[in-house]
Amino acid sequence: MVNLAPMEPSSNWRLRGACFAQFAVLGVVSTFEGVFMKEQGIGETMIGLIGGLGTAMATVFGLLWARLADRRTGEEKLVATGFVCGALGLSLLPFCESPLGFSLNVAFRGLTIPMAFSLMPALAVSRLSSSGQGRSYARYRQYGSAGFVVGTLLLPLLVGNIRETFWLASIFLLAAGVTIASEPDSTSQKRSERKRISIEWSRSLVSFLTANFFIGMAMPSMFGFFAIYARTLGAEQVTIGFLAGSNGIIALAALPLMGRIVDRFGVRRVLWLAFAGHPIRLLIISMAPNYWWLFAAQPLHLFTFAGYDVASVLYVSRNVAPENRATAQALLSTTRMGGVFVGAILTGYLAEHSGYISMYQIMAAISSLGVIAYMIGLRGQPRLRPVYGQPIPNPDPEPSGDRS
Repeated sequence: MVNLAPMEPSSNWRLRGACFAQFAVLGVVSTFEGVFMKEQGIGETMIGLIGGLGTAMATVFGLLWARLADRRTGEEKLVATGFVCGALGLSLLPFCESPLGFSLNVAFRGLTIPMAFSLMPALAVSRLSSSGQGRSYARYRQYGSAGFVVGTLLLPLLVGNIRETFWLASIFLLAAGVTIASEPDSTSQKRSERKRISIEWSRSLVSFLTANFFIGMAMPSMFGFFAIYARTLGAEQVTIGFLAGSNGIIALAALPLMGRIVDRFGVRRVLWLAFAGHPIRLLIISMAPNYWWLFAAQPLHLFTFAGYDVASVLYVSRNVAPENRATAQALLSTTRMGGVFVGAILTGYLAEHSGYISMYQIMAAISSLGVIAYMIGLRGQPRLRPVYGQPIPNPDPEPSGDRS
């Protein structure tokens, strides 16, 4: 049974269903948007620039929508609006043929979708119980991983081409918007009574967000350009879908495990494994003699995604006050997406001008900077506070303790 804060069962299922739809669409877009651009004759550098534009928009507006949610309105209204607008943008994507058309579409989605994608974690974390927080959030995210599998494995099999896959995915977003619109706003009444509290910019928080930025730089090479690389190695659309879908399958099995590990050993150790796994994963990809070899890198998704997703959300939540809950998750998303923005442009340029092997080696070196930044922040780090003031039966102790 899911350990969420007291809620009606129907409300639990609405959040899970929206998470499922969100990641089904994320799987489709992250896997096939770059491939679709490539099929329209757009080069890797331009693909990186267009992707960077959307990321820049999402970075700026994700933080804006979060501040609005914390100060004036509930997450539910903004999330529902973001899903519906995202559905509109995605439904128009198949009609894009030129760099200008893709840029306008990506900019629109970069403006609106962060209303949903940036605030969903805050909505979920606000419902965590006082115990087993890692397991609770991991269980919620399992539905997202199931959606990712559907988006990358099943949808490409159900429809004939990438355009139809985008249209079907837009229906998922629309359904998520309707689902969240029916979710009662459980926080708006309390929000009016909150005091405005500034975020404490501790060394541990700044170092973690810096490390998060470097990890974001590596993400385009692990996902969007990963699919393009598989295509250049001869993989067909179904095989590319299986490559991406294997991430979701691994996450489905790994999320409950990582949730328990986070509760048992603390977020800090899990984050160390997650940061260290990124350069290793990229180096394995760089050694691929054919597209089948790419499957060898996928097991590291256990740490680079499942472990990182659960631990990072809880870690940043424990570094802020309850009044800044949406802003905290937006900071996590913003620094990561800022890295994605820079990484998308750099990755596209390196892939086109230096080749994919060199690109993956360089990105592995860059992602290793995330490990260094995170280690710097660990030294002398104070005890983590509970998530939004909730008690933790076995909180992370000082780094010198047994469970840091």
